Amino acid sequence: MSTAARCSLIGTVAVALLVASHAAHANGTVLSASGMGDPSTVDVELAVAVTPFGATRWSRLTVGGTTSVLWLVPARPGAALDWSSEAWLAALEDVGAPRITPDSATPPCGLPPGPERTPAWIATGGRRFPNAVTVHATESELRARAETRGFALPAAAAARIAEAYAKGYAFVAVELDTGGAIVSTPTLRVSDDGPALVPLALTGSGRTSVRVTATVINDGGAHLLGAQPLAPSTLTWGRVGSGFAAARAATLVGGGGAVWLRESSSHAVLFDGVAVPRFEPIQPLVTQYFRGASGQARGECESAARAAATGTGAVGRACAAGALARVPGGAACIVATGAIDPAAFACGSGVDDLALALSGTTPRTATVTRFTGLVAQGTFGADLPVVASSSPLSPVVIASTYAPCPVDVEPPGGPPTVAPTAGEATRRYHYDHASGGCGGSTTTVVYDDVDDESYVVAEESCSGSTTSYGDPGSSSSSSSSSSSSSSSSSSSSGETSSSSSSSSGETSSSSSTSSSGWDKADTTSSDSCGSSSSSSSDDSCGSSSSSSSSDSCGSSSSSSSSDSCGSSSSSSSSDSCGSSSSSSDSCGSGSSSSADKCSMVGGQAAKGGKSVRDKKNKRGKSSPVSRYALLLGALLLPLRRHLRVKPL
Repeated sequence: MSTAARCSLIGTVAVALLVASHAAHANGTVLSASGMGDPSTVDVELAVAVTPFGATRWSRLTVGGTTSVLWLVPARPGAALDWSSEAWLAALEDVGAPRITPDSATPPCGLPPGPERTPAWIATGGRRFPNAVTVHATESELRARAETRGFALPAAAAARIAEAYAKGYAFVAVELDTGGAIVSTPTLRVSDDGPALVPLALTGSGRTSVRVTATVINDGGAHLLGAQPLAPSTLTWGRVGSGFAAARAATLVGGGGAVWLRESSSHAVLFDGVAVPRFEPIQPLVTQYFRGASGQARGECESAARAAATGTGAVGRACAAGALARVPGGAACIVATGAIDPAAFACGSGVDDLALALSGTTPRTATVTRFTGLVAQGTFGADLPVVASSSPLSPVVIASTYAPCPVDVEPPGGPPTVAPTAGEATRRYHYDHASGGCGGSTTTVVYDDVDDESYVVAEESCSGSTTSYGDPGSSSSSSSSSSSSSSSSSSSSGETSSSSSSSSGETSSSSSTSSSGWDKADTTSSDSCGSSSSSSSDDSCGSSSSSSSSDSCGSSSSSSSSDSCGSSSSSSSSDSCGSSSSSSDSCGSGSSSSADKCSMVGGQAAKGGKSVRDKKNKRGKSSPVSRYALLLGALLLPLRRHLRVKPL
């Protein structure tokens, strides 16, 4: 082990022994009214100024989830107790809170350029002054007070309180009614000859974890055993800023009270402030404190404090007023001017917190260090010794990585329908149907006024599905068919199946049957492979339509649609092991087959359809398989006639 490491270890052990000699010097325990149980919220904000004369501690308790509490704060003999200006802890919170910023003024994906001020770690509520503040010099006095006022004293807390009295401490009892709300006490300041530590030995709750923010003011910077900085590599910059708050919570909760975060440590925040890229700078502590405590800017006080801070030597000793209470005993505090008068860091009556914090220190090296941590539920904390540290830590943190760019997700149902414009709705067009064997078939609408302007309205494939993109001349569209159909109408005999269509001006019905000479009637859509489907739609004007198809190799489908104008139509298509699609528009009466064209005035595109602009007709190559299937069908038809069952 090196000499430096050995000396460091000896120093740490010495500090630990010093702390042990002042065991149970705690920030205070919270007693609840008998039968109420522990509060559901217990958060502590504190600051500790380490001086050659002892320490000054500022504490603010936030509590909720119960009706009343008794806050017990330990203090050394001779301690002076005062209510401090709320501006002091507020200024310390602001100058110590990290500012997170991305590493670029123009982050990718339109992410915010930042930066952000990290949110507070602890909760705060409305300020509530206590009912009474009482100093108890003996343990028996404290027990009697708790019993008289109806507060329960658990055995674990009683044991630690007894230990503190044995070490020469007294307790100050602060009784607070919450009214069932979350409230915060005023800032209690205790100035005595206590050691350099963050006192948490009596802090805890059986119902919740206690969150703690602790600020240390000393010469050269501070470090707490078990504290660590939050690595910038864990920070990601995204749409809502950085992930600092989430990373902090995960680290502290995961540490179970054994891990503390050292969030910043800076001398510049005292008198100079800190510049923040693309954001307003962190104003100096002296500016914020004097302005907040006085209710207005105090330029003369700031100038005097800055001038004194440039001097050489240490600040003299300032003494607290002790207006709230004093603990009996101890040595009296005597004001000393020293090389630098501590009065230069005060700004009128009651605005003397900065002077007390800098007593006995060298202003040129004085540093503000911020820590966050927690006391795990169901446990007491520990008194954490303050170790000097010369390692600065800027409150400005650069987020090292960016969150993935957001991806625009297409809504369910696909892209929206593209309907024709008003001009397209009155243009003349016709349909062109192209069949390509097993390659499928395509139905295209072609506008007559412009060459080659067309778009596909339906496509079929051998996979057994039809995709309908919308018909400019109809008000409905369907998407249901099967491929690989072979209609018996393609046979030369014409006896295997037939279709018929009838219309009536009153009932608009459609029916079709076929008699093949077998012992029972067949339906018009038959499939030797065992599957068939049919669909029909009938529009107004008393029209009806039907279509049929027969498939010899897998599936069959039929569809029909009839538009208005009092027409009826039928359509059939034949393709062996291929696919077909047919549509009929009424401009009179009659029938249409594949590749039929019917010129008419165009209508509105069907709802739910999809238009594909300027797409030329697709034609597939004929397949030899279809020819073989036709030949096989021609050979089997005579056999079928010979095998008919003759009626008896």
